[in-house]
Amino acid sequence: MLTACAGAPPANLGLPAGSPVRLGAGVAEVKQALNTSAEPQRDAPGAELALALDARGVQVFFDRADRVRTVRLRAPYAAPVLGVRIGDSAQQVQAVMGKPSAKASAAGQTGYTYHPDSITILTYMVDADNRVETIFLVR
Repeated sequence: MLTACAGAPPANLGLPAGSPVRLGAGVAEVKQALNTSAEPQRDAPGAELALALDARGVQVFFDRADRVRTVRLRAPYAAPVLGVRIGDSAQQVQAVMGKPSAKASAAGQTGYTYHPDSITILTYMVDADNRVETIFLVR
């Protein structure tokens, strides 16, 4: 009976709608998903890998096993992530996503944090103008 519960994880686990890459993906999968030949870089020997596609508004940070740990989205990234886009208001975030599981403010920004699946922490960072400036997806 346990085998009925033990199967592959859901296809969208770690990949909320609008995210350009899956959390936990390897480097090759990320490059394919982003259609890039750019190689992730280490900013110091032994540091974790990072792939910065700033012209697209996408930065991907890898863990020590070279699996996606964090995705940072900023303008000009235009796709909505679970219905919320860069530039949307804080009111739009809550209208679409509901009450956040956490809300924190510091240095002129407020983060609205949600848990869309069992491995994803999704935070919409709202600037002093009350607009989404950055979207973080973290595993």
